[in-house]
Amino acid sequence: MFFALIVILVGLAYFPSLSVPFYLDDYDSIANNPVIQSLDFNEISKWYSMREVGYLTLALDYQLYGTEVPGYHLSNIVIHLLVVCAVLFFTKTICAALKLSEKQTVYLSLVAAIIFAILPLNSQSVVYVIQRLAMLTALFYILGLGCYIKFRISDSNKVLWLLTTVVLFVLGLHTKQNIATFPIAILLIEILLLKELDPRRITGLLLAGLVGLFLLHLVDFVNGGKYVSLLDSASRETDFYTRWEYLTHQFFAIWMYISKFFYPFPLRLEYGWENLTWSSSLVWLGFGLTIAALSIAYKLRAKHPVIAFSILLYFVLHLVESSLIPIRDLSFEHRAYLPNVALTILVAYLWSILFSRFKALVLLATCCVVLFFTYVTHDRVTLWGDPIEFYRHELRQEGENTRMYSGLAVKFLKKGDRVNATKWFKITFQVAEKLGRIQTGTVVAYIDLLNSQGKEGEAKYYGIKALELASRNQDKADLLAVMAKLDVVQGQCRDAMGMINRALRYHPENINANLLKKQCEQQLQVD
Repeated sequence: MFFALIVILVGLAYFPSLSVPFYLDDYDSIANNPVIQSLDFNEISKWYSMREVGYLTLALDYQLYGTEVPGYHLSNIVIHLLVVCAVLFFTKTICAALKLSEKQTVYLSLVAAIIFAILPLNSQSVVYVIQRLAMLTALFYILGLGCYIKFRISDSNKVLWLLTTVVLFVLGLHTKQNIATFPIAILLIEILLLKELDPRRITGLLLAGLVGLFLLHLVDFVNGGKYVSLLDSASRETDFYTRWEYLTHQFFAIWMYISKFFYPFPLRLEYGWENLTWSSSLVWLGFGLTIAALSIAYKLRAKHPVIAFSILLYFVLHLVESSLIPIRDLSFEHRAYLPNVALTILVAYLWSILFSRFKALVLLATCCVVLFFTYVTHDRVTLWGDPIEFYRHELRQEGENTRMYSGLAVKFLKKGDRVNATKWFKITFQVAEKLGRIQTGTVVAYIDLLNSQGKEGEAKYYGIKALELASRNQDKADLLAVMAKLDVVQGQCRDAMGMINRALRYHPENINANLLKKQCEQQLQVD
């Protein structure tokens, strides 16, 4: 009955997603991505190293559905349901580790699963197809933690539980980098739930680790600092922010996610804020709230370990994307999907305490919240189904965003409305010139769409114009590759090779440029 209730709630909330088209990065990653079209694991592994599992699921979907979007959304809904089941399992194992009563275990786990299933803040990860990688990572991470607890507290099948934990961790490693904090989460389990490790020993180990890092840094400094430089480049997506600047903004971003967990208005596809600094009161507020939350966790670690564990786990789950690793986009709602598991368990635990005292009132409030969250999620998902209204809604929230303007142009062009498509694409470049930068993902999609409609001259004109405004080497490579494709389609490989080689100088791992080069080399050999 409970599982049926979950399926019904998720169905009510997410059924409109079956009519949602591709958005933004979906074009590069799915619709226009030749790598996933052949179901060749070697190719997927070559171009998406450490993300093979996620892209393999997209390749499987492509074999089944091609570019028919409803099938991808159905897969995403199923994955979300699996994550809900993982939340239920993980919560029950936490209760078992702490030897909570059977009644409290049932209440806590069911409430956690229901909240997570219909939480409006989770909707971006479910509806935005490419963000299934965030859901798959959450699935492997949470199931892995639950299996580890079972390994530690079970009297039988210990080897099986441990082996399953390792397999899930490996799958997570080959899905998305967020799984890197898995060992830290296990330490929290040992200290707060199983109480097997003395915090003083952990402090000693951490100090020893810091001393070791200092010595390694010293040795590297003597050798010219090349290893630290390699590590630095491998652990950042952009040089636009320093690590300190990025971390500073995240004190605000994390608490923005928390606020939208409880009050999901307005939900947005992306947040175009400039990087906040310590001169902003919002940063100081976020920093103060973080210190307060960590202090509460420390104070309640003995009396209420679930509260302490949930708070600390929430921040641990944000470490990869919301701390010291600079990522181009400062904030995205899908980054909260995995951390929301910890926050959901915290809310469910507090709910169980209140329910034991005020049953009727809490039950009524719970029903209201469930209905409210289901409605809000359904309404948000429905908005995704109307791309033009969706992009206009985003622009009302922010204003000048080149990715939203070009996304709007793509949707009008797909509808055959060239007048509005041209209007919004011109606005894209006007805003880009004003801001001094352009987000090229949907620009590339627009150029590709023009080419498919036989507008090669117009496509190349916009490509050259966007190239002048692009700042990242990866963006320049994407634009050069899509312009080279215009020549390749017309059989002019000799002309295309110049742009292909330029693209590869900017970004040697560019998929489309590499595939076009291979295609042209074969064609030139034949000629």
